Amino acid sequence: MHRKKAKIKQHSSPECCILEYTDENGTKQHRVFFAPRNGGDVYEDPSDPDFALDGLLAGGDVLWWDPKEHPTLADLIRLERRRGLAMLRRLEGIRAS
Repeated sequence: MHRKKAKIKQHSSPECCILEYTDENGTKQHRVFFAPRNGGDVYEDPSDPDFALDGLLAGGDVLWWDPKEHPTLADLIRLERRRGLAMLRRLEGIRAS
């Protein structure tokens, strides 16, 4: 399956970024992530600020942004997306064996 590369765009403020990609059904996806300015839980739905993101692809723990470790939220989202994709590739390799 051919996957198009996702675009992760940094918002003008370091605590917000946008992830754009086309899913496996060909539907364009537009996801906005944000966190408190000084760091903290990452959220995806601004209309429900109590909902913390459980990860990008792999699920798991609540995603935490530390601006001292990742200067922008986009840096963290890129890293987590790469980790999630690597895990999916490993799982697909295991299933194919």
